[in-house]
Amino acid sequence: MSLLSDVPQVSVSPLVRRVPVAADSEGYDCCELSTAYGLRPFDWQRTALIDTMGVREDGRWAAPRGGWSVARQNGKNGGAEMFEVHVTAMLGMRVLHSAHEVKTARKAFKRLLDFFDNPRRYPELAALVKEIRRTNGQEAIELHNGGSVEFLARTKASGRGYSADILLLDEAQELTDDELEAMQPTISASQNPMLFLMGTPPRPDKPAVVWRRFRQAAVDNLDPEMFWIEYGVEPDADFAAR
Repeated sequence: MSLLSDVPQVSVSPLVRRVPVAADSEGYDCCELSTAYGLRPFDWQRTALIDTMGVREDGRWAAPRGGWSVARQNGKNGGAEMFEVHVTAMLGMRVLHSAHEVKTARKAFKRLLDFFDNPRRYPELAALVKEIRRTNGQEAIELHNGGSVEFLARTKASGRGYSADILLLDEAQELTDDELEAMQPTISASQNPMLFLMGTPPRPDKPAVVWRRFRQAAVDNLDPEMFWIEYGVEPDADFAAR
């Protein structure tokens, strides 16, 4: 039984929220689509998706770079699924999904397959599929509308030969400058690119150089085109409180 089984659904505000002004947001449609396919967003996921997927008058992302900082086991990967299903199926965008470890990248691939490789439950999404590659280390879902999600684990040379619109870096608290430098060119030719870091707060003894740099830029409000959504507790909070 869940420890929170007797507690009503809690709605919390982000500890850190930096989001530029947007004319509209794809996040509204993203949440509706996810709900229609049985993946109803939590309150925090809905807020984060609407903030992250804000668009300008010309339809380009209002915030082409940024990240989510969310503690483990709170639905971060579920939010990534909602995001990826929408931008590929509805917007025809190409996503390169990278994780720190092979097993994490493959797990993300299998979770997304539940939507695109399930013709009995989701015939509309299955009909969009052009090809599914299952070879270990080369997992990908390609759609007829041009959208795709490719999965790979990070190395200092990973990303070479790939081209995408959205670079989603999972486990980004482990991301190094060399890895970011190797992968960032994958979105350089896109007309509407996004660099999306997603991770959990690093331990104090971890360098997490890239992660801390992005977070500090958000906290100090140094980049007007950056989004940063961080859920956590205040430093002086009572950690024994439910």
